Amino acid sequence: MLSPVKHRVADWSAFEFAVPPAAKSALNYAMTGLPGLHAEPFAVATRDLGGLHYSFLCRVQQRGCSGSETIKKVQVYAPEAGAPYLTQFLDVRP
Repeated sequence: MLSPVKHRVADWSAFEFAVPPAAKSALNYAMTGLPGLHAEPFAVATRDLGGLHYSFLCRVQQRGCSGSETIKKVQVYAPEAGAPYLTQFLDVRP
């Protein structure tokens, strides 16, 4: 569960490394638009602004491929009414 963080509306929370089931569910639903990829989140930050915004740090690997995995920042928007969808899918580089 995300810890209660005092922040103003529209500010991002700190990253939490225990990703709650509801957040994982939103990510999995949004990732259906990229069926060839599997994203495993290991951290999530949130903000509340006309719905819930998620910013995930994920290990991403191509499905059916034992190749290398990459780290991506994946942002998902879950509107108050409607289905979650991807808003950003960015490489995280050293």
